[in-house]
Amino acid sequence: MNEIKLSVITIYPIKSLSGVALKSVRLLESGALENDRRWALFDEQGRVFNAKKESGFHQIDCSFSEDFSKIELADRRTGQRLHTQMNQLDEIENWFSLVFEQPLKLLENKTTGFPDDTIANGPTIIGSQTLTEIASWFPGLTAASLRQRLRANLELATVEPFLEDQLFGPPEYPRQFKIGNVKFLGINPCQRCVVPSRDPQSGEVFPLFPKQFAQKRKETLPVGIASEHFNHFYRVAVNTRIAPDNNGSILQCDDLLNIEL
Repeated sequence: MNEIKLSVITIYPIKSLSGVALKSVRLLESGALENDRRWALFDEQGRVFNAKKESGFHQIDCSFSEDFSKIELADRRTGQRLHTQMNQLDEIENWFSLVFEQPLKLLENKTTGFPDDTIANGPTIIGSQTLTEIASWFPGLTAASLRQRLRANLELATVEPFLEDQLFGPPEYPRQFKIGNVKFLGINPCQRCVVPSRDPQSGEVFPLFPKQFAQKRKETLPVGIASEHFNHFYRVAVNTRIAPDNNGSILQCDDLLNIEL
């Protein structure tokens, strides 16, 4: 494999809302990236309230101060705005409750965040050429749009599509690799949900997106990878775990990928 560098780092401080691009990020003891999915909304039944259930998330602009102590929110549909401190949870909850027209709670977890997969709870990884290849399957889509749709944490500067599929092994033998000095276990290819089928700005659904995606993914699946993970082909990017001795380690853009064979 040619020299491959980490080119993009993105965290998503509030689950389902805008990402924040970083040049470097610290690993927590749990294996999560610091401040990634640190906050999440919950409904009255205590269930996660996210973009899988509500397409209105795509209409909300969200930005943070550099230290994540302040937040600015704007609903493009109504013009409702909020600029406040992140410790003002009641104020933020009230804003979201008005926007989504139901009572919502905003909870915080600094230790693990709120990952979808609590087993493979490390950063998700995708290749730059994978985004370009998938974009070519759908008229009008771009790699930049797919980056927002697929919401991976780490993007590798690859020269071929789906090279990241080499980062997971068979189910019983996770693949070991490093990015910079951080040790990873590649667990499986990420099962996608409804979110990638929606325009990240408008929420408009691309017709038949999962079906067309799965068909093309099957046709282009690389030879020699752990294909037993593909019980269906609506999967892309790699779910990972982080070795426990990486607490406090730093990932930086331009760190090199090293697969330990």
